[in-house]
Amino acid sequence: SLEWVLNYMRACYNCGITGAMQLISMEMSELPTDLFDYTGTTKLLLNCNDLRDIPAEMPLLTNLLALSLANNKLMRLPAPVCGLTALQSLVLDDNMITELPAGINLLSTLLNLSVAHNDLSVMPSTLQGLHSLRKLCLDGNLLGVVPQAVLALTALEELSMRACGVAAIPENITSLRNLRDLRLTDNALEGLPDL
Repeated sequence: SLEWVLNYMRACYNCGITGAMQLISMEMSELPTDLFDYTGTTKLLLNCNDLRDIPAEMPLLTNLLALSLANNKLMRLPAPVCGLTALQSLVLDDNMITELPAGINLLSTLLNLSVAHNDLSVMPSTLQGLHSLRKLCLDGNLLGVVPQAVLALTALEELSMRACGVAAIPENITSLRNLRDLRLTDNALEGLPDL
C-alpha cells in the first residue's frame, strides 16, 4: 500500500540521519532487499512483524550494534544473525524459538541478549563463549535449571530467569563474580544454597 511505502521511505530517510532503522509493526513477512544497502545502520528495530526468517544478506550490515526481532514468528535464531560480528545487543523476545544455534558464540562482542518468552528448554554449551555478555534475560522459557553455560559467563552482571521452572539455585552461582542483579521470581524455588 501507499501508506506502507511512505512509512518505509520515512524509516530509510531517518536511518540516513540517525543510523537507526525502525520498521516496527509494518506487517512484514520478509525484509525489503534494499534494506541491506543501508550499511551505516547501527540499530535495526524489526519488532511486531510477521518475520519467520532473516535473509542471508544480514551480515552486510557490518556496523549493526543493536538488533531487535521481538514479537515476530521466528522458530529459530536465523544463522545470518550470527554473522553480525559487531553486534552488542540482540533482543528476540516473544517469538517461538526452540533453540539457539551453536554459532551464537560468534557474537563475541554481545553485551545484552534477551530471549524472553520463547520455547527454549536448553541452552547451547557454546553460549559460554559470549565472554563480553553483561545482561542475559531468559524469562518465560521452561529451562527448569540455571544452565551450566550461563554459569560460565563470568562477565555477567544481570541475569533474569523469571518463570523458568527453576527449583534450585546452583551453589556454583558464585562463579558469576560480577553478578549484581539476579531475578528468579515466579519459579518454584525450594530454598537457597549454602554459599
